[in-house]
Amino acid sequence: VEPDNVRLEGPLKELGMYTVKLHFAPEVETEVKVWVVPAAAPAAKA
Repeated sequence: VEPDNVRLEGPLKELGMYTVKLHFAPEVETEVKVWVVPAAAPAAKA
């Protein structure tokens, strides 16, 4: 998937599930689910 194929309605600024449209050709479109989660914190050294 190339960045030009992704159709976002706006930036994904909050955590949660989003439906993102992908457009490959006039007759070839699909939707995927994107789950935005917080970044994992580095593990603390013991």
